[in-house]
Amino acid sequence: MAFARAPSRVQPLCLSHRRLMRAGVQHLFPSALHSIANLQNCLVVSVQLVTVLNSMSFTNCPGDASFGPTVRGCRGNFDFTLTFEQIFFSIIPASLFILASCTRIQRLLKRPRIAGGRISWAVKLAAILPYFMLRYTLLILSCNHSGRQVPLFVASTAIEFVTALCILVLSTFEHTKAQRPSIILNTYGILALLLDVPQARSLSLAATNDAEHKFAHLFIANTVLRAVIIITESLPKHNTILSSTQPSSPEDNSGIFALVSFSWISSLFVVGYKNVLRNDDLFGLGRAMSTETLGRRLESHMKTGPYHLYKINITAMLCRAFAVPLLLPIGPRLALLGFTFCQPFLIQRVLDYLASLSTDDASPNTGYGLIGATIFVYSGIAISTSLYRYLHERTLWMVRGALLYLIYQKTTQLPSNSVDESVLTLMSTDIERIQLGFKELHDFWASPIEIALASWMLFNQLGNVFLAPIVLVAICIALVGVLSLFFGARQRAWMKRIEERVGVTSKAIGNMKHLKIAGLAEAVEKSIQTLRLDEIHVGNRWRTLIIIATFIGFTPVLLGPVVTFALASQFFSVSKLFTSLSFLTFLTIPLTQLIQFIPPLLAAVACLDRIQQFLQRDARVDYRQPLSRRELDQSVVPPQTGHATAFSIKHGAFGWDEDKMVVRDVNLEIPSFGLTVIVGPVASGKSTLCKALLGETPYYKGQIITQGTFESVGFCDQTPFISNGTIWRNIVGDSPFDQKKYDEVIEAAMLRPDFLIFPQGDATLVGSNGVTLSGGQKQRLCIARALYHERGLIIFDDAFSGLDKDTRTRLFHRVFGPGGLLRSRKTTAIACTHSMELLLFADKVVALGPEGRVVQHGRRKALATSEGYDRSLRRQAAPLFRVNTIRSTGGAMLSPLDAVDLSPVESLRPRAGQASDSSRQMGDFEVYKYYAKSAKLGTVLAFVVVGASVGFLWNYPQVWLSNWATDVASGADSHPHSYWVGIYGLLSALCLLCIAATGAITLLGIVAQSGSALHHHALQTVMRAPLHFFSTTDAGVVTNLFSQDMTLLDTELPSALLNMVISVFIVIASYCLCSYHGGSSHDSDQASDTCGLGRSVAGDSDDLWPNCYHSNHDLYIARDLSGSCKSTKALQHQRFF
Repeated sequence: MAFARAPSRVQPLCLSHRRLMRAGVQHLFPSALHSIANLQNCLVVSVQLVTVLNSMSFTNCPGDASFGPTVRGCRGNFDFTLTFEQIFFSIIPASLFILASCTRIQRLLKRPRIAGGRISWAVKLAAILPYFMLRYTLLILSCNHSGRQVPLFVASTAIEFVTALCILVLSTFEHTKAQRPSIILNTYGILALLLDVPQARSLSLAATNDAEHKFAHLFIANTVLRAVIIITESLPKHNTILSSTQPSSPEDNSGIFALVSFSWISSLFVVGYKNVLRNDDLFGLGRAMSTETLGRRLESHMKTGPYHLYKINITAMLCRAFAVPLLLPIGPRLALLGFTFCQPFLIQRVLDYLASLSTDDASPNTGYGLIGATIFVYSGIAISTSLYRYLHERTLWMVRGALLYLIYQKTTQLPSNSVDESVLTLMSTDIERIQLGFKELHDFWASPIEIALASWMLFNQLGNVFLAPIVLVAICIALVGVLSLFFGARQRAWMKRIEERVGVTSKAIGNMKHLKIAGLAEAVEKSIQTLRLDEIHVGNRWRTLIIIATFIGFTPVLLGPVVTFALASQFFSVSKLFTSLSFLTFLTIPLTQLIQFIPPLLAAVACLDRIQQFLQRDARVDYRQPLSRRELDQSVVPPQTGHATAFSIKHGAFGWDEDKMVVRDVNLEIPSFGLTVIVGPVASGKSTLCKALLGETPYYKGQIITQGTFESVGFCDQTPFISNGTIWRNIVGDSPFDQKKYDEVIEAAMLRPDFLIFPQGDATLVGSNGVTLSGGQKQRLCIARALYHERGLIIFDDAFSGLDKDTRTRLFHRVFGPGGLLRSRKTTAIACTHSMELLLFADKVVALGPEGRVVQHGRRKALATSEGYDRSLRRQAAPLFRVNTIRSTGGAMLSPLDAVDLSPVESLRPRAGQASDSSRQMGDFEVYKYYAKSAKLGTVLAFVVVGASVGFLWNYPQVWLSNWATDVASGADSHPHSYWVGIYGLLSALCLLCIAATGAITLLGIVAQSGSALHHHALQTVMRAPLHFFSTTDAGVVTNLFSQDMTLLDTELPSALLNMVISVFIVIASYCLCSYHGGSSHDSDQASDTCGLGRSVAGDSDDLWPNCYHSNHDLYIARDLSGSCKSTKALQHQRFF
C-alpha cells in the first residue's frame, strides 16, 4: 500500500534535508540553530504521523479531474477545479518566478555589498525558513497522494519547494546588495498570495479525511507565512544602507508598494503643504537618472561615435539605448487593457445577480464573489494605471536627460562662432514637445488590441452592422493621414519663430545694462513683442490643424452610434441597445485617441529631426598638431635657457570666412615659460590669431605645431564670462578650494580693495553677466579665475581694456612682472593688447600690420635696438612707466596703494537664502484669475457657454436613447424609426460642432490673446526692472520665462484647461440629468409597467443586461450602468485636445 512504502521514502529525504539545513544555518544564522533543529524534528514527526494515519486523494469530487476552470457538481458550483488551480495558480507563476529570480541572482552576484542590518535580516530569515520547511513537508505529503491528480500535486509542490529555495537565496542577496526592497519578491509574493487564497479554500472544501484536512491546514499555514514574508520583504532599507552608498532620493530605496502608491513623495507633499517649495526641498536624482549617466548610455549605442549621426537615426538610437525602460510599461498597460474590458462583463454579472435575488437561484457565494471581483477589477485598474504611468514617465525623463546631454556636449564641440540661440530652443521647447508627443506612445499598440476586442464584442451584439463604425473610422483615419502631411512643415515654421524670438530675448536680457544706458530698451521691447505676435500667428496655423484633427477624431465617437443604429434593420431591446452603445464606445474611443495622438507624435518627430540636424553639424576641427612624445623630448629646452617653444606656426593663415583670411603669411614661434605680446592696430587680426592658437577659427591654412603638454588652457576673452553667482564662486568654480592660492590671485588681480567696498565681500552676488560690476572689475575677476586654476598656458585677448592706467600698471607688475605670479609659476602667457605698458614685460613681441600680416616679431631685447613698429610703440609706453612707477632694488613696483593695509578680509561663502517668493503664495485662484484677465471678456464668455453646451449635448443623447427604448418597448411606436435616429444624429452632430468650436475659441482665441498679453506684461516688467533685479536674478531664470514657460502657456495649459472645463461641464450635466430622471422616476406610478417592460424582453437570452427590473429606479440603474459607459470611459481616458 502507498502508506506502507512512505516511511522508506520519508526518512532518507528528511535526514538529508536535516544535514543540508543544519550546514546552511550554521553558516547563516548560528544563534537560531538549536530552535530550528527542534522545529524541524517536530515537522518530520508530524509528516510521519500523517502518512501513517491515511493517504490523501482529493478524489471526492469527480469534477476536479477535468480542466474546468469552474467545478461542476460540488462545492456549490462556485469554485475552480483543482487541476486548473494547480496549473495556473501554482506551476506557471512559480516557473516564471524561478526564471526571474535566477536572472536577478546572477546580476546581484556581481555587485558589492552595500547594506547591513543583521536584525532585519534575521527577521526575514525567521519567516522564510519555516516557509521553506512547510513547502518541504507539503512535497512529502504530495508523494503520498493516491488519486488521479498525483502528477499535478507532485509537480506543483516540487516547483513550489524550488521557489522557496529561490526566495531564501534571493532574499539574502537582495538584502545585502540592493538599495531597495526586492521588487521581484514582493511582486511575486502578492500575486502568489492572491492565488493561494482560492487554493486554500478549494483544498479545505475538498478535504474528506484526516490526511487531506492536515494537508489543507498546512497549506493555509504556508499562505499565512507567505503574507509574513511579503511584510518583511517590503520593509524600507534606508537605515541599513551603508553611509557611502546612501541614495540621494527616497525613490531609490522604495519598494514596489511605495512606487505604485507614490508614498515615497508623501514627505514632499507635507513640506509643500506647510511651506513654499524651494529647489533644496526637492529630492535629488539617483545615479541611474543623472544626465551624465543617461547621456553616456546613449553614446555607448552609437556605433560611429557620439556625434557622427549621418547614417544613424536618433529615434532608433533612443530605442536601442532605452529598450528595457521602453518595454517595461507594456506589462502594466496590458493589465490595464484587461481590467478595462472586464468592466462590462462584471456589470453584467452584477445585474444578473440583482435580477436573480427575487428567485431561489441567488447564492450568497455569488454575491461575495462579485464583491471580490469588483474590488479586484477596480483596484487592478488603479494599480496598473499607476505603475504604467510611473514607468512610462520615467522613460520619457530618461530620454529627456539623454538628449539634453547630447545637445550640451555637442555645443561644447562646435566652433565658438557657430553656437547660436537655437540651442536654447532645442533644450527647452523642442525637448518639451518631444516629451509631450511621446506621452501616449504605448496607446499606439494598445489601441489596435482594444479595437479588435471591441469589434468582436460588437459583432456578437449586432452582427455585420458592426462594420458601419469601422468604415467611418477608416474614413477618418484616411483624412487624418492627409492632414498629417502638413503637420511637419507648420511645426518647423512655428519652432523657427520661437527660436528667433527666444534668441533675441536672450541677447537683450544678457545685455540689459548696455540697453538701458543707450536708451534702447523700449525699442528692443517693441521688436521682441512684434516677434511674439508673428510667432503666435504662425503657431495658429499649426493649432488649426489640431482643431481639425480633433473634429475628425471625435466623429467616430459621436456619429458612429448614429450610423450604426440608422443602418440596423430593426430596433433592439433595452439591454442590447445600451450594451451595443457601450461596445461602440470601446471601439471608437481608442480610435479617437489614436487620431488625436498623431499630431503631437508628428510634432515630436519633427523636433527630434531638428535635434538630429543640430547634432549633425560639423564639430570643431583642432588643426593644431601636437608633437609626439619623442619629438617633444628632443625639442623642449629647459626653462633656464629660455628657448623652449610652445607654438610654432608655419605659413599660417586664419579667418572666419573661407574667401577672406584675417591673418595671413604667419611664420613665427612662441616661446614657453614667458610672456608673448601681440600688438597691432584695430582690426589687424590680434584676436583672430589668439583664437587660432586655441584652434577656434573655422578656416585655416598652414600648420600650428604645439608643445603638446597643455591639457587645458586658461583664456580671458575681450568680453568676460561672468556667471550669476558670488565673486568667490566665479573665481573658484567647482575646483577644490585653496585659501593660500586664493589670497595670491586676489592680490595679483587687485580685487581685495573691491572686497572692502562690497557689503558682503567676495560673497557678493554679481548678477547675470556681472551686471553689478564695472568693466574693469569684470576683467580683473576673469583674470583672477584664470590665475586660480593655474594652467600651463594662459591667453589674454585684450583683457585689460577696461582698466584705468594706474590699475593696469600695477596689475601688470603683479601678474607679468619679474616678481609676478606667472613668472614665479613659469607659466606660458600670450596677450594681445593695445596697452603699451605691457611691452616692457614681454619676452617676445609680435606686431601685426593693418592687413593682418606679421610686420615684426622677435625677442624684446633684440627688437629694442632696431627701428620699426615695435620700437615706436615702446617709445609711447616709456613715459607712462616713468610717471606711474618707481623701480625698487628688487625689481618690484611700488605705488601709493601698496602702503595701504590690505590685510586679508574674511572670505564670505555663498549661503543658502530663505525662499521668500510672495508671488507663489497668492493661491491658485489668483493665478487663474490673472490668466482669465489676459483674454478678452467676450472670448471667455463664449468659451464658457460653448463648453456648457458640450456638457449638455454629451449627456442628453443617452436620455434620448432611453426615451426611444421606452417607446419601442411599450409597443406604442408613437414615432417612426427615422424620427428617433434623426434627432439622435442631430444632437450628436451639434455636440461635435460645439467641441470643435470650443477648441477654436481656446486655441485660436484665448491662446492668441493671453499669449500676447502675458508676454507683453512680462516683457514690460523685465525691461523696466532696475539693474538690481538682474544682479539678484539669474539671466537663465528670466530667459526661461520667455522660452519654456511661454511654450507651456501656448500648448499644455490651454489643452489641460480645455479638457478640465469640458469634463467638469459633462459631470455637472450628468448629475443634473440623473437627478431629474431619478426624481421623476420616484414620483411616477409605473412600476408595474416597468416589470412588463422587463417581461417583454425576457425572451432575449443573448442580452448582456438582466431581463426584468423591479422598479423604475432599478431600470434607471441599469441604464446608468450601461449607458454611462460612454461618459465614464470618456472622462477616464479621453482627452478632448
